[in-house]
Amino acid sequence: MPNVKISAATDIVSLNSSDMFPVARSGSSTPYHATAAEISSFASVTVSAGAYGNVGRNLLHNALARVQQRGAGPFAAAGYGLDRWETLLGSGDTVSIIAAAISDAQRTQIGDEAAVWSLYNTFTGAAAAGSYVLIAQRIEGVRRLAGKTVTVSFWAIAGSGTPKLGVSIDQVFGTGGSPTAPVLGNGQAVTLSTTFTRYTLTFAIASSSGMTLGSNGNDCTQLNFWYSSGSTNATRSGNVGVQAAAIGLWGIQLEIGSAATPLEKLEPRIDAENCQRFYCAGTGTWSFYASAASQNAFFTVPFSVIMRATPTVAVTGSGGGAWSVVTGYTAEPDNFVIEATSSAAASPVYFNYSYTASADL
Repeated sequence: MPNVKISAATDIVSLNSSDMFPVARSGSSTPYHATAAEISSFASVTVSAGAYGNVGRNLLHNALARVQQRGAGPFAAAGYGLDRWETLLGSGDTVSIIAAAISDAQRTQIGDEAAVWSLYNTFTGAAAAGSYVLIAQRIEGVRRLAGKTVTVSFWAIAGSGTPKLGVSIDQVFGTGGSPTAPVLGNGQAVTLSTTFTRYTLTFAIASSSGMTLGSNGNDCTQLNFWYSSGSTNATRSGNVGVQAAAIGLWGIQLEIGSAATPLEKLEPRIDAENCQRFYCAGTGTWSFYASAASQNAFFTVPFSVIMRATPTVAVTGSGGGAWSVVTGYTAEPDNFVIEATSSAAASPVYFNYSYTASADL
């Protein structure tokens, strides 16, 4: 039979049972042919999800806790610590979050040599009804996961005892204008041990049909890990209760579907760039000629990646000569401009600077 291009379902009806097709067996370099009739009798094969390592299954960033642009901690207040993970606290609750080195024994428990750092939280929950301790990551674009079933998987370990860890997912429709109020999901909890264990939880996320997004472009799906909770957030936290413990997390994955697939481990450069879309930091040196004091100069500093939105930039001058003021002047998603002021006539005026730029959700 001559070569035939099959480009539509209707072409199939033209095939004869004796028509031949080239096929190959996995692991064999020897090709052979089979008829259409033979192919129709082949047993069906189920391929495990994720077997091909398709990039993008995991919708979370910094799943391995290895991106640490703000440092390795300890972080003892509400706000961002390890990249993309924000700590949220109620009144009277305390935390100490670090990037903790994973030991060889713990790597054996996990069964993966890629396990190097865990997000480790030593916390004390307050007893008030409205108190809570959680960390969250916000996935931009609430409609990406709306109406879908998703699976959250992670390895976790307790420093001692058997504390609970709750997981929930919220839909946040952003700010600006008159957006729909957030839809707060009910939580599920697991009970931990002093051995690193992988846990899997499945959630059905509500549709966004009929919801109104804010005008500021910051709508998102928010994944929460609950360490402690008073009665006000009992349902959201999975009824973890008020706790004081130490818990480590590694290999956190959120993916579409009702089953957990093997952990996706991005190449380190891509992992870092994903985080730098939301927050980045850097240092540099600039110089210019000034014929007198109080002369201004402007320098453009490009970001290594285009950020999610126009960031908030903070610039600090440190060292140099003949300058008096250095500030961030204007910012765009791909760069910002430094303004420096000379303190005297000099050739050159030079200054060292550091900066942070945040477009976190």
